[in-house]
Amino acid sequence: MTPAPTPTYTLQFSDGGDAPFLGRGVKVPQGARLTFVLPVGSLAALEEPVLYTNYVQDGQPFNRQTFMPVQVKSRYNGMCSWTSELSVSRPGCYDYYLELGAQPSSSSSSRTKGSLGNFYVDPVLSVAGRPLLPEALVLQTVLTKCVGPISRWHDVLRTSADTGYNMVHFTPVQELGESRSCYSLYDQHMLSNSLFEAGTSEPNKAQILKDTIASMEKDMGLLSMVDVVWNHTANNSPWLTAHPEAGYTLQNSAHLKAAFELDQAILHFSQTLLDPTTHRGPDILTEDDLQHLLTQFRQNILPEARLWEYYVIDVKKAVSELHERLLHDPLPAPSPAMSRSAHLELLQAEGLYRSNDGERGSLKVRLDTALKMFTPRTLIEAKSAQYYTEYETVLQLANLTYYHMYEEDINAAMDNIGHRVRWERMAAHGPRLGPLTPKRPIVYPLFTILPTDKVHVIQPDTTSSPKLPQYSGDEWPVAFANNGWIFNGSPLVDFAGPASRAYMRREVIVWGDCVKLRYGAGPADNPWLWEHMSKYTTDMAKVFHGLRIDNCHSTPIHVAQYLLDAARNVRPNLYVTCELFTGSEELDSLYVSRLGISSLIREAIGANDSRELGRLVHRHGGRPVGSMRLGGSLPSVTPPFGEPLSPCLPGALFMDCTHDNETPAQKRTIQDTVSNSALVAMAVSAIGSTRGYDELNPRTIDLVNETRTYTAFPSPLPATSYTQGAMPIKAHLNRMHQAITMEGFDEIHVHQDDDTITIQRHRPSDHEAVYLVANTAFHQGGHHAAPHHLDLGHTVKGRIYNHVPEVRVPGVIRSYMFGGHLDILDKPFLPDPKFINGVESHLVAFNALDRVCKITQHKDTELYQQLAFHEFPRGSVLAFKVGLPPQAREALSQLNDLLAGNGAYEALQEVNFYDLNVLLFRHSLEEDRTTGGKAFELSGSPMIYCGLLSFARVLKHIAATNDLGHPLCSNLREGDWMMNYIVDRLSQRHRLKPIQEWLRSCFKHMHCLPRYLIPAYFAKAVLQAYSAGVQRACKMMGPFVSGEGGILDAEGQAFVQELAMTSVQLVSVVPDAPLAASQEVQRFLTDKDAYVNASLLLAQAKTSNKPAPSVPAPFEHGDAVSSMAAGLPHFTTGYMRCWGRDTFISLRGLLLVTGRFDDARRILVAFGSTVRHGLIPNLLDGGSRPRFNSRDSVWWYLQALQDYCTMAPEGLQFLGARVPRLFPHDLEADHTDHAGGSLHTSSMAELVHEIMDKHARGIHFREWFAGTSIDDRMQDQGFNIGITLDQETGFLHGGNIYNCGTWMDKMGESTLAGNRGWPSTPRDGAPVEITGLLKSTLRWLSSLAEKSPSVFPYRSVTTAKGADLSYTAWDQLLQKSFEKHYFVPREDTPSLESYVSRPSGEDVARTGIYKDVVGGTHSWAQFQLRPNQCVAMSVAPELFRVDNALCALDTIHKTLLGPLGMKTLDPADWNYSPNYNNSEDSENKVTAKGANYHQGPEWVWPVGYYLRAKVHFQLAKSRDGSSLVQVSHEINRTLVQHRHEIRTNPYAGIPELTNGAGVHCPFSCESQAWSMATLLDALYDLNA
Repeated sequence: MTPAPTPTYTLQFSDGGDAPFLGRGVKVPQGARLTFVLPVGSLAALEEPVLYTNYVQDGQPFNRQTFMPVQVKSRYNGMCSWTSELSVSRPGCYDYYLELGAQPSSSSSSRTKGSLGNFYVDPVLSVAGRPLLPEALVLQTVLTKCVGPISRWHDVLRTSADTGYNMVHFTPVQELGESRSCYSLYDQHMLSNSLFEAGTSEPNKAQILKDTIASMEKDMGLLSMVDVVWNHTANNSPWLTAHPEAGYTLQNSAHLKAAFELDQAILHFSQTLLDPTTHRGPDILTEDDLQHLLTQFRQNILPEARLWEYYVIDVKKAVSELHERLLHDPLPAPSPAMSRSAHLELLQAEGLYRSNDGERGSLKVRLDTALKMFTPRTLIEAKSAQYYTEYETVLQLANLTYYHMYEEDINAAMDNIGHRVRWERMAAHGPRLGPLTPKRPIVYPLFTILPTDKVHVIQPDTTSSPKLPQYSGDEWPVAFANNGWIFNGSPLVDFAGPASRAYMRREVIVWGDCVKLRYGAGPADNPWLWEHMSKYTTDMAKVFHGLRIDNCHSTPIHVAQYLLDAARNVRPNLYVTCELFTGSEELDSLYVSRLGISSLIREAIGANDSRELGRLVHRHGGRPVGSMRLGGSLPSVTPPFGEPLSPCLPGALFMDCTHDNETPAQKRTIQDTVSNSALVAMAVSAIGSTRGYDELNPRTIDLVNETRTYTAFPSPLPATSYTQGAMPIKAHLNRMHQAITMEGFDEIHVHQDDDTITIQRHRPSDHEAVYLVANTAFHQGGHHAAPHHLDLGHTVKGRIYNHVPEVRVPGVIRSYMFGGHLDILDKPFLPDPKFINGVESHLVAFNALDRVCKITQHKDTELYQQLAFHEFPRGSVLAFKVGLPPQAREALSQLNDLLAGNGAYEALQEVNFYDLNVLLFRHSLEEDRTTGGKAFELSGSPMIYCGLLSFARVLKHIAATNDLGHPLCSNLREGDWMMNYIVDRLSQRHRLKPIQEWLRSCFKHMHCLPRYLIPAYFAKAVLQAYSAGVQRACKMMGPFVSGEGGILDAEGQAFVQELAMTSVQLVSVVPDAPLAASQEVQRFLTDKDAYVNASLLLAQAKTSNKPAPSVPAPFEHGDAVSSMAAGLPHFTTGYMRCWGRDTFISLRGLLLVTGRFDDARRILVAFGSTVRHGLIPNLLDGGSRPRFNSRDSVWWYLQALQDYCTMAPEGLQFLGARVPRLFPHDLEADHTDHAGGSLHTSSMAELVHEIMDKHARGIHFREWFAGTSIDDRMQDQGFNIGITLDQETGFLHGGNIYNCGTWMDKMGESTLAGNRGWPSTPRDGAPVEITGLLKSTLRWLSSLAEKSPSVFPYRSVTTAKGADLSYTAWDQLLQKSFEKHYFVPREDTPSLESYVSRPSGEDVARTGIYKDVVGGTHSWAQFQLRPNQCVAMSVAPELFRVDNALCALDTIHKTLLGPLGMKTLDPADWNYSPNYNNSEDSENKVTAKGANYHQGPEWVWPVGYYLRAKVHFQLAKSRDGSSLVQVSHEINRTLVQHRHEIRTNPYAGIPELTNGAGVHCPFSCESQAWSMATLLDALYDLNA
């Protein structure tokens, strides 16, 4: 068998090299490959990144502080992402970071570290060599002391194994402290003596324990887990005397002294209330009792304690210290006079500090600060008592703040004393401690005091009432802060540390038998404690398979991390669980990421009603039933580096009840014991319970005072026993949970209907399912019925009946598993004196389904069975298996065969790009004009595209979020409308019939499945068809797009393909927007003889460097008049769809780079057929009524023609192609409608020469049909078109202030603002991009005239003066004139005198740039900084001096480049207005009706030309290509946002423009042809 591929996952660093998901770790499966990625274009990628991690391979010791470099997989070259790879096989929690800097070999001080990231690897579990999934764990908690001696463990724990548990969780196995609490450990290195025979040595104890645990696994299939307690130790731990530094004592934590004295004062007060004879005090029963005592304490005891002295300055002492200083030291210079408030402010700002001794008066004054405030002028004055009065006053004022702090703390302490007394003595559900006694004072002390005879201390068990002691200096006893918890406290705060006042405020709810341990910041702070606890932890890890961290949320993270690292070094596959009471998912994530926790303990018994319980089961379960498991069928064209990882909390260890919580009998009803456990058993997670729960022990077992042991039941369990409780049915539940988890039933559905919960565990591989129905018994609601007769000689308490809703089961019930409920025997519960026992009961087992319900079969949209219950009292459960009907199984088999093959791709072998446009895209408006159809609607909202892309985008979102409640899924579950829509609309293209039949077959088989499965299979089929369509399109577009032999990585290639697919999106057949309306032109475009044989072209391309497309399918008749939409959704149909300028700016990127030469050719011919006046139309309108009002469109046309002849296999042969002429005459009067007749034709070369000649002669005409019929906004003068050749410079000047003949063509529309009929940007004169395009054309034509006269036999044109002007001379004239006239030099520019402009010129706003126009009406408009110069740099770089061009590009980068587009005007310009709102009609002439369209909004298409210019000139400067990496990086860095946009934009495109700073503009096209085309151009050039 071929081994399964290694799963690969990715983690992507931030732009600056920081790790992702700070504070949240990610989980990586064992055996996976982890790829770390710095995406191409990242700022950090150029900084010689090196990945460091403390991960170590198996067999090597792990040290968290040791980081090693990881080998680089792919180095950064500016085109491909930087990656580093790690094979992960060792469980644990690991860190990583990037180091950045000049060179890896340089000193560490010159390199910087990114933020620390984390990943954790789950352990792999096995039982006696058999694999066990973590979700299949079935755990039972036992109190170790209640299991009894270790010699008895086998018998007691055999019951656990017989009940279906596979892991036993032990409370600590160490010797317990004096309280006998399970979590108060006497000595962490001493195993409990009660477990072993007397006199057993510690080494022998350890070996016996190890052998016993190993026997449990081997003989009973039981893994083991033990609690580890790291936060505290027992108050009588013997090592506290030798190592007091291990706790928080008054000696090492002096800040606790005030809290200790308050503690002593409370004990003293409590003793004063005791009767000297009976040693009993009052019983606090009412709020009046409590308030009376609190008032007494506050009035009589607190004043005596004088605790405020710990807060405030000792004023007398401070004054005395200043006096002594002034008497014995030289007087300082007098300070300036200051007001009292200034004195106080200075004192508070820098004059106070607190001494480390923590004594009364520890708040001190810095004498240097005091002298700044009060400097006597003479020694006599310094001796005067009067001099110090003001100083004393300021100190008293400063003390006010600290008196207030004291009052706040005392008030909080009194409140917390009251809260504690209410709970312990007054609350009905509290412990009700009764009257005060020496051992039960008002509240338990917060400190444990080591016995001492040196000083007097008050202990809880003393009865005397001495005077309240006070301490200082060496008199303090060794007193340890007890551990505890704070309600709503932050787990990250050390509440015993110096920054906390929690003990003084008595916020800590202490465990009086536990001393809090003080670890410090690391082992160096407390070496003995760290070593002691590390040995304790590793000893446990060597024996047990798992650890439960007790009180994890209060354990310092760095401590837990250190100890877990030690444990994993001795047992790598260590299972770790805990409870986190942080109250914050963010904090939970922090603990999980730093500790590598395997599961978090959650409880079902905490649910307050059945609905909450249902939610818990769902939340802690697996994927929803019918989840979209898409794998490789996601609509990504090229596989990325691997599956991206994201943070997630670990799975739950879902307990029906934990050992320290109330039982069902206490919290709900005892009848709910079984139903609660049954619902937990259906969760897709590890599950657990506590010993005593199954036996129906009615109360929580006391962790401290319980002395009885568990019962060892016979093995196997008896079939009938009053004392077994729920154990027989629990065995069914536990075994079922393990079986269905191991067998792949990892999807879940929870259905709630009143108090009845139905849960489905589903196996997606074959859609078998296990159902469980539970009638919960949270309360006694319902009616009681006489019990059925029992043959046991006992009666039962009345059963609780309620209405049980019918249950619908899709599919057929295959087999009954088990079911039943408990009958509680009607006799009082008597606790057994020796063994922990439960309420006597009888398990009523259902021997068949029809015992409790009637089953009927139905069919509507699916086959299903209905269960109607008649004998199903509260607490009942029922489990059965369900499968697909035979017809559905057969359909599923055939469907899987279809989806497993390559049928979708094979079905697309004969398609062309227009077929793919219909299959994948087709905007709703295009569909309407083509077929009368429209996009599919979801919840009343139409999708964007009729094709598969819109469905694919939604499905991808659903799959990523598992949002099966999405309207798309609901639609599919409710009917076949969506499937029918997808299939039916494909009939419009006959070559789509194979994919139509493939989809139809898939959907036909889906009809036979239960409806809940259809969304998942629909997603697989649709995404497979979509991906096949994308792959087929990319394959047809040639190697640059398909990635065959390319230099891009997967991510870069995906971006190229996403851009290229917009070619399919935007070029299509729309009947009301044909490329040519003339039938004669259409016949010409569909004439096969007019085109070179595609196979020949392909053969030719293989011997050249030109893009080589695969041979496309033949055209349908209408395909020849397909047109390119300028953008969606605004330019989809009608005369506004196809624009000459947009088409030819886009033609190279969307059609030539993608190998669509046939489409490019037809567009060139069709537009060529409309040439008039030496121009091509901007608005084509099918050639029927085109407008020739743009001066630049023809130059974009000629540039596209040049690109075609350079890139297409046909090459220069195309110049001999015949072009029909719709307008052989320029004059309207000479025009004849050639409908039905033959047209005059020209060769393409003739057409080009005609265009050039007419421009040389000068073009002057008035638009045909001038007036409101073609433009109701333009003023009359605007219809006059004029272009003139400046024979001194070679520039073409044109336009006037009434029209706008370039791409910046916004005409004012607002009468209110007064801009109607006034172009915002007329740009009359010689615009820089037209000059650049003219130069590019002249360079090409002059070369053709010299080298290829057979294809272009023209050498010159005629000027307006009738003189000949050769193409070469014109080209040279432009070359000579350009820099002189266009560049705006800086003061330091060499040869400053050679430029026409001067840096200090009147209209010059910026220097070091190129003019936007030369000449024109408004002089200042020449000097506006706009992005148009980038076009000229790209198409005619020879015009520019390299240094000048780089200077201009740098200014453009800093000034105009935005996140997605380029500002169309310098932000410093007074006309700059970046936010486009075409609906605004105001009096603002600059913005009304969108007049600022090109006056600041950030257009995307110029970015492509900027990038191409950047590449050319930076490489030109380095000459040897040494800057290629830097240039490639800058290009790809610029495109980072574009990658994100095209992947998230619902149109799968890049918009026309954005508002300022990249903000989305609602008036922009969402997908604009030239936006994608020019970016694709740039990437193509860079790749070349």
